[in-house]
Amino acid sequence: IVAGTIASSNIQNKPNPFADMTTIEMVSNRAEPATLRIFDLSGTLVHTRNITLVNGENEYVIRRSELKGSGMYMYEIESDFQYSTNRMIIVD
Repeated sequence: IVAGTIASSNIQNKPNPFADMTTIEMVSNRAEPATLRIFDLSGTLVHTRNITLVNGENEYVIRRSELKGSGMYMYEIESDFQYSTNRMIIVD
């Protein structure tokens, strides 16, 4: 971590709630490798993906088939210099 700080940025997914697929959108302030993680409400990691952030807008599609089914999930994108988190809801 440079200068002891981690930048936080806005992150959202659209649509939310969703039935089949959603797109996670995040604005990054730098290009760097990162990890996208999705957890169920018990805190169990249900999906992980290594990604490369670009400086500016980033989009990542998540399909229902990649997760456990309907319900609420927490997701995060973490890198050496950035961390963002939010929640998504899958409906039947």
